[in-house]
Amino acid sequence: MSASRLLTLLVGLLLLGACAGQNEWTGDEVRSAQTDPDCGVWDEYRAIIGDDSPKIREDGDSTWVWVGGAESGPNAEWADFTGAPMEPGELQYGLGFDAIPSIDDPVFTRPDNPALLRLIPNSPYRACERPETNDEIMVIGYVAENGEARAYPTGLLDRHELVNDEAGEEYFTVGWCPLADLSSVHSREHAGEPIEFGVSGYVYRNTYFIYDRPTESLWYALDEEGWTAVSGPRQGDFIPFIESRAPMPLGQWREQHPDTVVLAGDASDVRPEQVSEAR
Repeated sequence: MSASRLLTLLVGLLLLGACAGQNEWTGDEVRSAQTDPDCGVWDEYRAIIGDDSPKIREDGDSTWVWVGGAESGPNAEWADFTGAPMEPGELQYGLGFDAIPSIDDPVFTRPDNPALLRLIPNSPYRACERPETNDEIMVIGYVAENGEARAYPTGLLDRHELVNDEAGEEYFTVGWCPLADLSSVHSREHAGEPIEFGVSGYVYRNTYFIYDRPTESLWYALDEEGWTAVSGPRQGDFIPFIESRAPMPLGQWREQHPDTVVLAGDASDVRPEQVSEAR
């Protein structure tokens, strides 16, 4: 692994650890590391950037937060944070856009694919959970509007947090907060057009911001109903959650949805022969 990829992984894992709560997994098939001190459970780490952070820029009545490039100098990249309902100094982490890369070109395979266990990484938060069969892989399930059932392994979601997906004519994003065991599915159609969302690298009160790639507006879950654009060109816009589902073993999901497919990764990371049974 290159030094740059290792650095991205390390900072990404720090941000993933910011999600609030440490509930145990749903299902008895996979052992929870939450109560085992030898399993590497991550402690909450707030990492508030502070009012004097170089990642905050004030320009007259405008406020900007750093999202990429060098933190100072002409190559710094900034997102508009003017009018957001939280103080910028209380933001956490500030890793930059896509330090945790979303899955934007998802590839699926059959749940009985013998390569699946090798494709799904173990959770960095629950090191004692090592599924021995495909059916023990923990997943977030979703049934699309066209009736197609899909399963999203939490081992992948731990490292990517967002999956921009589509099924038939439905465009949606699957999100995951690892330590809170919280998932969400929301539409990614806005103003009649499908858009992509990414992980912003910022967290507030242990809940992450996402951003939309067309306008780089920052979105935050101000309530349990959905995402609100808190700054940027789409400020004030709202996208509701479709559903939130607890993780379950793939075998349990398969019993409910025998025709399900399973996320194997992003097309950039998965070889065709590994998903020869993909749909």
